[in-house]
Amino acid sequence: MKKGFTMIELIFVIVILGILAAVAIPRLAATRDDASISAAAQDIATLYGDLGSYYTARGHWADTNATGNMNFSATSGRLMTNVSTAYSPTASTMTVRTDNNATVCLTLTFTVDGNVSTLGTNNPAGTICTQVVALPAVRAMIDANQSFGGTRITR
Repeated sequence: MKKGFTMIELIFVIVILGILAAVAIPRLAATRDDASISAAAQDIATLYGDLGSYYTARGHWADTNATGNMNFSATSGRLMTNVSTAYSPTASTMTVRTDNNATVCLTLTFTVDGNVSTLGTNNPAGTICTQVVALPAVRAMIDANQSFGGTRITR
């Protein structure tokens, strides 16, 4: 008598493994997306905290000259925050990216007096950015148009 598995037994095992994989793979993908959304939301909250701390400590944004003109650069952006998804593409704006740094999610516009207005971009449905901006806590930060400045006290 031969020892081993019959063809029917092997087919049953393959079918059962296929069913388990069909159930598990979508759940793993959803978990990965949830982690990306959570990380992006935390980056945005950290960015706002860093910007507030920087402006409060110094009384001006990085690379603001005596006449009040701003000239953000990659270096000045790194001075204000260590959030790796934040970039300074123009002299007075900073962008936050998601989806492996491919999608611009938020654009922050800075004024000399310490105000920051935030604009969420219209991205295709299903992107991480769309889901991050829809979170109530992130939406509240965007809609608030943060103000870190005010009249500077002279001594």
